[in-house]
This record gives sequence, C-alpha cells and structure tokens, in this order.
Amino acid sequence: MQSNQHQRHRGGLTADSKKRFGVFEFDLQARELNKHGVRLKVQEQPLQILEALLEQAGQIVPREDLQRRLWPDGTFVDYEQSLNKAVNKLREALGDSADHPIYIETLTRRGYRFVAPVDHDQPVQCDLPVPPPVPVAVPRRRVPSFLTAVGLVLAVMLGTGLWPIGVPQVQRVVPLTNDITNKLVPLFSDGSRVFYSDLRDIWSVPTSGGSPRKQLTLAFLADERNTTLAGYSPTRQQMLLKSLGPGPAIWMWLVGQEGETPRKIGETESDSVALAPDAERLAISLPDGIYIQSIANGERKRIHAMKSMSPSALWWHPSGHALGFRDTSGERSNARVWQVNDDGSHPRQVGPEEAQGQGAGVWSMDGKRFFYRGLDGEIFVRTQTGMLGWLRKPTVNRLTASGQFGTSPAVDPLNPRRLYALGTTSRGETVRYDRRARKWVTFLERFSGESIDRSPDGEWMVYVKFPGAELHKCKLDGSGDVLLAPGVYALNPSWSPDGKRIAFPGRPSDTDGELKVWLVSADGGDAAPYRPEIASGYDTVWSRDGKRILLGQIPFTRIPGENNIKILHLETGRLETVPGSGSLFSPCWSPDEKQIAALRTYNKYPQIWDSVKGQWRELIKRSIGFPKWSKDGRYLYARTVRGEDVLRVEVATGRSEEIAHMEFATIGNVGAWVGWTEDWEPLTIRDSGSTQVYRIDLDR
Repeated sequence: MQSNQHQRHRGGLTADSKKRFGVFEFDLQARELNKHGVRLKVQEQPLQILEALLEQAGQIVPREDLQRRLWPDGTFVDYEQSLNKAVNKLREALGDSADHPIYIETLTRRGYRFVAPVDHDQPVQCDLPVPPPVPVAVPRRRVPSFLTAVGLVLAVMLGTGLWPIGVPQVQRVVPLTNDITNKLVPLFSDGSRVFYSDLRDIWSVPTSGGSPRKQLTLAFLADERNTTLAGYSPTRQQMLLKSLGPGPAIWMWLVGQEGETPRKIGETESDSVALAPDAERLAISLPDGIYIQSIANGERKRIHAMKSMSPSALWWHPSGHALGFRDTSGERSNARVWQVNDDGSHPRQVGPEEAQGQGAGVWSMDGKRFFYRGLDGEIFVRTQTGMLGWLRKPTVNRLTASGQFGTSPAVDPLNPRRLYALGTTSRGETVRYDRRARKWVTFLERFSGESIDRSPDGEWMVYVKFPGAELHKCKLDGSGDVLLAPGVYALNPSWSPDGKRIAFPGRPSDTDGELKVWLVSADGGDAAPYRPEIASGYDTVWSRDGKRILLGQIPFTRIPGENNIKILHLETGRLETVPGSGSLFSPCWSPDEKQIAALRTYNKYPQIWDSVKGQWRELIKRSIGFPKWSKDGRYLYARTVRGEDVLRVEVATGRSEEIAHMEFATIGNVGAWVGWTEDWEPLTIRDSGSTQVYRIDLDR
C-alpha cells in the first residue's frame, strides 16, 4: 500500500491534480494517463515512475529512489531488470525513445530525467475542513466597494500572475546549410542573414536557408594569425574580429558587414571579448576580472573582480547597460551564469538555483528571455514575467532534445521567434597516410581514436577515443579493447618505459577545471591523480628512466614571469622549472633528453631548449601542433595549425619538408590531432560528422 498511497498533500493542499505535457494529460487523483483525451491502458508501476519524474521535472531522479518507490522494504525482485522493464513500458505508452528522447532521458548508471515542458493545474483544497463563511455587513455604497474589490483582484493578478507564463516551445528546427566547410561560433544575425567564420573568411547564409556566401575575407593579415569573428552590432552593422598579434597580445578589429578594410581598435591579453550594442565599447574577461574598454580612447576600467573565477565568455545585455558571464569554477554541473551592470553594480545570478549547469548564452532583444546552452548539448530558455506577474520566479525550460547544440545560440534582432545555433554530429575515422601509395587509407576498421602511443613491447597501444575522450588500450590490430579509466576525461597518454603504467592529463568527466597528472596501471582500474595540487597542461612525457615526467603547465590564472615547462620528479613530487618557459606549452623531450621542443602559446611557433647552452631558440616562424621528435633527434614532426599539411622540420637548420596534405576535414577532442606510426606514416582523424547552421523557430 505504501507504493500506491504516496503523500500528496502539504498543509492541506493536494499536489497539482493534473499535469499536461505534449499531447498527454496525467490525472494524479484518478491515476489515469490520457492522450488527446483518450485514456491509455498503463500498468501501475509505469504510472508511479511517471508520477515521480513529473514531480521533479527537469531534474535527475536516481534509480535508487524509483526502486524504493516501487518496491517497499521486504519486497524481493530483480530491481535492475524490473525497473528497466517498467521504464520501457512507460516509454511505449508515450511513444518515446531512449536513443532520441522527447519525454524521458536516460542518464547512464544515474537515473532518469523528464525533459519535456510540463503544465500544471492549480492546487485544490483537501483533507482540511472548509471554514464556514464569515458574515459581512453589506455597505451602503456598493459601487465603490465593488471597484475596490476589482482593484484588489487586479493587483493580486498583476503581482502573482495567476495565469501560466508564456513559455516558448519549439515549432521546428530547420537546417540552413548543408556543406562540409568549417563553422565556428559565435554566430550573429542581422535579421536576413546569419554570419559565421571559418578561420579564413566570414560567411553568411540567408535566414531562409540556401547557399552560403563569402561575406568578408580575413586575408588582410599577411601571416598566419587565426583571425575569427568575435562580435556584432546589429544597430551599427559592425563586426568585431580578433586575431593573434606578433606577441602574446590579441589584436581586435572593427569592420562593416559589407567588407570594407578592417580598422584595428586595440589589443588585449585575452580572447574573451564582446562588442557593446552601440559598437563604442568592448567587454574583456581577464583572470582578475571583467573590464570595459572604450574603443575611442582605449581607456579601460575593471567593473567586476572575478576572484576564483577563470576568464569567461562574455555577452552584452541588449540595453548595453549590463554584461553576462559564466562562473566556470568547480563542478560542470554547478556552473552558473551571472549578470553585472556595466558600472559594476548589482551582480546577480541568472536563473534559479535548481537549474542544471549553464553554458554561455544570449538575451532576447527585449531582455525578457535568456537563451543558453546546457552542458548536455541542448538549448534552454529562462523566462521572466516582467510587469505582469512580477512576484513569480523566472522559469527555466528545455527547448531542444537532440544533444547536438553544444554552443551558445544567437537571436534574430528582427524576429523574436527565431534562434540560430550550430548543430554538430560528431563522428570520425582514424586514417593513415600510405607514403608508397601517396594516399590516405583506413588505419583500423571502425576505429576512431587519437593520441596513440605504443607500449614498449610493441604489442599494445593506448589511445583516447573520439568523441568522448575516454582512455582505452587495445592490441595493434584493434582487438582486445579495454576501457582503462571510466569517468575520466583524458588527453595525450604516454606509456612508461617499463610498460607498467600510463600517464595522462585528465580530470573527472563531469568537471571543468585544470588538467591534473593522472596515472593508471596498464591493466586499468586504478586511475587516480598523482597529486591533486599538481597541474599537467596538455602533455605528460616520461623520461627514459621512468622517474620523471615532463609537463607543460598552463594555469587558469596566469602569474607573470612564472615558467610553464616543468619536470615532475615522481619519487619526491618535486617540480623542477625549465627557465624561460613562461609563454610555452606542449613540451617534448629529444631522444637524448638534452633538448626540449615546445610551442609559443600565442602563435604556436616551435622553440627549442638547449640544456647545455641553457637557452631557447625559435626553430621556424610557422604555427604547428602536436610536435614529436624523430628517433635520431634530427627532425621534429608536426602538423600545421592553419592549413592541412603534415611536415617535418630539420632541427639544426629549420628547413621544413611537407610529408602529406590532408584534403579532407580533420577533427579531435582538443584540436585536429596528428600522430605517427612506427614507420613515421602520419595518422589523423578524418571528420565524418557534420556541423551545420540551424534555425530554431519558436511558437511565441
């Protein structure tokens, strides 16, 4: 009886008697599920699950809670299998799918979440006796009393908003592009077009869909500087561009959307910038806080100290009097969006405390809605009531349920019922360049992995799966695959010289934050950080004796003058600093360990450290990634950052030689990866996924 007679009242009020979602209505009192007004035959246990999910709509309901609800103490069943069957029966009744959920989302090994918007009936009185009416003397002048009563009712309605809040729902999602070109966020719209960049050019596509058009070429800088679109003012029709400067600074430019010559407007130490709606100010996020800088005179003022917060993406309120930013400290599931006035006053959180982790977002043009990406590849909306119903709390609703929108959306400045977003389907295939045949071929059948490192005995390889960044090992032919570190986000693993351990930069999958040095045995199952206080950067490279690891630490909060390249002594935990490495990352030892190759953080130019001479020298003025020494130490193998070339550079002379060209798009968990076989044939991941611009139409 306990499972069928849950407490459904507090203080004499029942819970909402009916809950509506999609084409369904669930009557809690009658225990009936109706579709288009027709009652469905559903067993009691699936109804109990539905009731539990609706009570906590939008939140995760653990499997353990559902088990206790369905089977009280003393009941003996196969809980796991029985719960799965009950959930499946509920999904059948709703016409739902576990792979593409509309109503019930499965969170593996955690529980379930009801993801569709839910409408509620108002609570009704129950259990408590109804008090007798109180006699009221009839006033002589009824008209003023009547007007007073009407005024009070209107005041209550205006304050509380007894009617449902107009929450938008998605009517349709329309792909605007269908091509293989690279597409980067942020997106912007002028009402007739959507703008995006691809590191080489600015493109536009009509809001009705069609062929993309090259709007503006970014080749106004002679060398490789990774120029991208960073902001847009629809009122002034000005675009903000940012590019790598010749040093550590980021250069910023303004240009009209029709392609006149860009005008340099300043430099900053951070690429987290946002253009004000009036195109007269910039917001800049630095490790120590948020700044506003005048475009006219370059004057900069800090308006908010970030404290423990790392530099964050920024966006302006359409009024131009406030800024949004994201607190990226701590757990990903706890990430929250904040708002602060442009004079630094009134910092406040955007959205209820109970909302799931929030990503970057954008306000509607009237400022009443805030659209943001969730951490699960979906778009959410926070709606505030405004003057009507100003006492009610804002509501947060999930708009999409496809898992493909992992970036912040853009709004249409002319049509409040339209959003734009990049939708991505991540797929990849690891390929190898056959140097004899001079073509790219499949590496292993149905294999999609990066950062491959072979074991010292030559029988195994460790790799990071794409997508997902899980650490695996398998035989060289792909058989015997083993997941080594469940629940850990991993990068660039390396095998210890004795073959017993694997080191890798990692962090728990559900967190944001610095990467730590993780160690796991070759058999797996014991992955753990070496010491929680020691950050790793993107690489962990073993010494030949297996007693040291080379690290390229890049802290969230930069400390001027601090060196990034360090050597970790495993027996003591001591960190030895490599001098002059304050702006370097991605280090790797030469085979004799007398030299270190590393990259400049701001332009990716390779640098060589000579331990005998005690100095760094620049190898070539070309941006590269994933450097690796040849076995004899004569060459440095790498890929170009801009362009799709694989090359080797002679360390003594700096002469470069192209080995292969990638005529296809490449991808990886962190940048487009390149590795090498035992015979120095290039490996990379061919991008077989799709990134397109989508229009999301709302019903209101």
